[in-house]
Amino acid sequence: MLEYMRGGDMYDYLNKRDFAVSEARALELGTQMAKAIFYLSSFGIIHRDLKLENIMMTDNTDQAVPKVVDFGLSAIISPDQKIQGAVGTVAYAPPEIFRGDQYDKSVDVWSLGVIFYALLMGFLPYDSEDKKQIVKMLLNDPVPFDQEWNEVSPAAKDIVVKMLQKDKTKRCTIEEVMCCAWLNNGRSIPVESLEASDDTFALLLRD
Repeated sequence: MLEYMRGGDMYDYLNKRDFAVSEARALELGTQMAKAIFYLSSFGIIHRDLKLENIMMTDNTDQAVPKVVDFGLSAIISPDQKIQGAVGTVAYAPPEIFRGDQYDKSVDVWSLGVIFYALLMGFLPYDSEDKKQIVKMLLNDPVPFDQEWNEVSPAAKDIVVKMLQKDKTKRCTIEEVMCCAWLNNGRSIPVESLEASDDTFALLLRD
């Protein structure tokens, strides 16, 4: 039996707050989501459709916990395997999807980076009513890190920049996200110290 998510999805949760949460709250939510994606990645699972609407909130309080849902487009791959196929939601999908390239688990890192960006800025890096325009911007325009990012801590901006690398070979891994300074009280930790805990399964819901 699925747990009832009283807070609705993360888009609605943020909308009720005028898309403005503190960086401390963004960090808390970001850490929980990164743990969930790291857990999936440790089993070779790619979600392939991470977005605000696929993150459900346990309630509508400032202590609500996010849970990843909707595994309908997910795939399981081996460590060195690449796959192909246009899946996901335009505003959250990385450039390689629209170029028709082969890809791996790094697509989830990009999508998670878009969510981090939205939590910190209150809007998506690429957004338009016209999906073709989003794809055009995604393929041709630099990720916008405007003056508003001066209000964000350097550690937060640093990891988002690394997650939103358009060249997937330069994009950080989910392990590097987990070890970054922003998620670890200002100090990076060794990747070797990471371990996927079964407790993190509580941050996932199958539907």
